[in-house]
Amino acid sequence: AADLGHVADLDPAGSEFACDAAEAYMSIDSAGRAIAFCERAVRVAPKNQRALLLQARTCLRLNELDCASRAADAALAQKATTDSYYIHGLVRTATKDYKTAEFDLEKVLEWNHLYEAAYVALSEVQLFLYEQYSGPTMQLRTLEKAVEKCTRALELNPRSTDALFTRSKAYALQKEYAKAIDDVSRCIALERTDRSVYMQRARYYQGYGQFQNAINDLNQIVLNDPKDLEALLLRSSCLEFNLNLEGALKDLELAQRGM
Repeated sequence: AADLGHVADLDPAGSEFACDAAEAYMSIDSAGRAIAFCERAVRVAPKNQRALLLQARTCLRLNELDCASRAADAALAQKATTDSYYIHGLVRTATKDYKTAEFDLEKVLEWNHLYEAAYVALSEVQLFLYEQYSGPTMQLRTLEKAVEKCTRALELNPRSTDALFTRSKAYALQKEYAKAIDDVSRCIALERTDRSVYMQRARYYQGYGQFQNAINDLNQIVLNDPKDLEALLLRSSCLEFNLNLEGALKDLELAQRGM
């Protein structure tokens, strides 16, 4: 990344070199360094779609949603492609414009039915729409669509932990806790062991009445971060259901200290 940055510095009028450097920094989770090269590329070549899409992705990573929206709109206006619609859909999801995001991502899949990431992104949009709808029929449809799209993504890539994780959330909202637990457990088996996975499975176990299993997952989170307030409160609740009142009170005290 540093070498590509030096190349871009040696040729400041070359937008493609700046894009190369931005992509390299994004690949090592250094969005703060990447954004400077994105801005340079767009400044040099305002109609370079690659530069605009990179800027949209980078701003999205930095949660700078106004910047991401401008860049995504400009990229899509420059040329409608699967990538420009996909990035536009991600930005619209982040700005909570879920109907536009749904349109964008469906357009991606209409043009390329093998675009795995778009299936997962569209499933996430369905889960957000579920929260907005109050009618049970519309809620049911969004969950069914979320499961369907994630299942399609898994047909393309059975090892997609993103698809498994998202489908598990849809199953949980359908009260299909056994299926939800199975999907998130497959994520862990595929070596995705970040906090969100353990927290999600703990919530499923809690909903399914398997409180000790939930406690075991929450132990993993608290082991890494003893001040994790959400994990402490959830573990306290599970300990109380398990009739371990002393442990439940201890977690409440730890949570109170951390507030």
